[in-house]
Amino acid sequence: MFTRKQKIIVVVIIVVMAGYFIIPFLSISGESHPLNGQKAPDLTVKKIDGAEVKLSTFAGKKAIVIDFWATWCGPCVKALPNLEKLAREYDPNQVVFLGINVWDGNIDRIKKFIDENNINAVNILISDKEEEASKKFLFDRIPSIFVLDSNLKVHNYFLGYSSLTDSKIKREIHKLIKNVR
Repeated sequence: MFTRKQKIIVVVIIVVMAGYFIIPFLSISGESHPLNGQKAPDLTVKKIDGAEVKLSTFAGKKAIVIDFWATWCGPCVKALPNLEKLAREYDPNQVVFLGINVWDGNIDRIKKFIDENNINAVNILISDKEEEASKKFLFDRIPSIFVLDSNLKVHNYFLGYSSLTDSKIKREIHKLIKNVR
């Protein structure tokens, strides 16, 4: 029926396909991160209009979701519009969503992406100091999504993006709103 070589090829294909579908779900499950349980480093970023903003200005919100992203990153351009939908579910006085663009540098491309995807509830910020955000927040891949509490303590970290990420972020936000840990 099948030769030994054909059987090996079929097994390799099955393993690769299984890995393709399973690994993304494992990698966004709220990964361990050196900053988990620690106060997030303060970071100075810029608004689209160029005004500087410090991360510490968001202290006091019940939950802060930070998405480090770029326009050229496939998973990032899927994540940010979905985070926009999620952000619209919450009172911005209690929960703030920050989309901090890193490693991009093209303000026109960023503005175009924001306009095309109707991003309004997520505060779009730009880290224009090469590598500062990734060095301070200890990430080397994007999207890197952090969930912080009112004291800017990191409660969870998500690397990558899949359809499960939103519900996991939502669960973290609800814990922080109810002050349950």
